[in-house]
This record gives sequence, structure tokens and C-alpha cells, in this order.
Amino acid sequence: MTKTILWFRQDLRLNDLPALVHAAARGDVIPVFIYDESLGGDWSLGGASKWWLHQSLIALGADIEAQGGRLMPRRGDTIATLPGLVNDTGANAIYFSRQYQPWQVSLENDVNDAFSGADVEVKRFAGTLLHQPGSVLTGSGTSFKVFTPFWRAALKLPVAAPAAAPSTNWTGGDLASDELAHWRLCPTQPNWAEGWDSLWKPGEDGAHDALQNFLDGPVANYSEGRDIPSKRYTSRLSAHLKFGEISPRQVWAAAEQQKLATPQWSAAIDKFLAEIGWREFCYQLLDLFDAMPDEPFKEQFGGFPWADDPEHLK
Repeated sequence: MTKTILWFRQDLRLNDLPALVHAAARGDVIPVFIYDESLGGDWSLGGASKWWLHQSLIALGADIEAQGGRLMPRRGDTIATLPGLVNDTGANAIYFSRQYQPWQVSLENDVNDAFSGADVEVKRFAGTLLHQPGSVLTGSGTSFKVFTPFWRAALKLPVAAPAAAPSTNWTGGDLASDELAHWRLCPTQPNWAEGWDSLWKPGEDGAHDALQNFLDGPVANYSEGRDIPSKRYTSRLSAHLKFGEISPRQVWAAAEQQKLATPQWSAAIDKFLAEIGWREFCYQLLDLFDAMPDEPFKEQFGGFPWADDPEHLK
């Protein structure tokens, strides 16, 4: 019998998730999330991100339960945890979405090495970007280091239509898993996140609501309005994209559809899509320069002085 561990990472959704599509086609799917606090070092999750993760995992778990499955959250070192899960579930494959932060790339390599001698298929899939690093290239076949020509080239490439969530035979729900509350991801004393649930709705449904609310009107003023903090002209999609509750392909498809419905907003929507393009570009650079989380890839930008000017601050 084929059983695949679907290792959720920063892709907490069921729709347009290539790893899930392939896992479901293969056979039984065991949904797993591993909270590995050792990842990222100084770039590990801050308090607000932990709160969001907690809510997003609750939402993902509910979506899986609605299909007859149960998400299996585990806390611990990923390399130590996955072999135990394989043993407990009888899985013979591990599928997951590719990530691009240097520590995530190292982890993916370590996972592949950990099962290289075992009868366990390890596969990673796209799903985080419109275009994978190395697919948007100059005429001479090199990577772009300037945004405008990068985006001009990217716009010439097709964007695949997002895929609906597949019919999935979830399994593994009878195995022991952690209680999310025991991870203590949410603040308590003091609860500085009190009332946040009235402002934000983590999860796949919340991501699509945020996108639709934006495209229904605020996007028309995006070109200039995004620079005015007192106005609600931004998409509020940043955290949803960070945790993969919505894919950039879904954002792209919805925005292009909105352009057909309201052609007078096309310029503003294109500006919004160019900001999605900046996200793409930064991931492309991160793939080229893995020190980017800590230092600029152009050395001359590494020593900017602070402007000590109280009047300007005021």
C-alpha cells in the first residue's frame, strides 16, 4: 500500500498545492506539521508570527477534518521526527513544498540524505512562487540582479492556472500528535494579541476573503494609496502569503480576472502584481545570494549610517 507523508511547512492550504496533488494521486496521505524551533536562528518566528501560526494550523486542521482526516502536529527536530513518523505510519514517501531560505534549503538536503538509503521516496514540489529560481533569465542565460528587466522577462512567461484541492484519502488520524495549546504560541500574560481575531483571519478562507475584499475596491487606489498608512488601500495579504495560506498563482489568477471585470482598474492591478513580482525577485536573489538574510548582496550597501535628526523624526 502506498502511503505518503505530506509534510506541511509554509504552505498551510489545501488548494493549489502541488505536493498534495501528487500525494493524493499516489495513494493514502498522512498530513503532518513539524514545529521545529531550531530552524532559522535569529530569523526564527517572532511573537506575532507564532500567534498567526497557531491560528493558521487550527484553520488547516479544520479543513482537513472536514474531508475526514486529521492533521498531525509534532514538535521537535525535523530530522529526528520524520523517521519516527515513517516508522509509525508505514509511509514510503515524504512529499513537501520547496522553500528558499538558506536554513530551509539545508533542511531539505538533510531530509533527502536521511532517507537516501531507505526505501522512502523524498520529493519536493513547487508552490511558493510563480516562477522557480533559475527560470527567469537574461538573454545570455544568467540571473537578473535588477528588478525592472527581471519583471519584464517574467511577464513573458506563462503562469499556470491554480489547481483545486484534490479528492484525498487522508489517513494516520489515529496516531498520537501534539496539542497545539501545549506549544504556547499565543501570548497570555499579557495577552497583547487580544482582539486580533477581529482584525485578522488566518487560514485559507481568511486569505481568500482578504484578496477578494481588496480586489472588490481598494485595489483601484493601490498605485498611490499603498503609500498612505492611514488608508486601507493595501491587500493585507503579506502574512497569508508568508504562511502559504494562498498561493501567488491564486492571487495572479484572481487579479487577472478582476482586470477583465474592471478594465479601468488595470493599471492599478498591474502595479499590485508588480509588487508580487518584487516578492518573486527577492526569492530569486535569495537563491543566488544565501547570505542575504544578514547582509546585502551589494557590499556598498552594508554600511549605511544612521541619520541622528530628532526634528526629522518628529
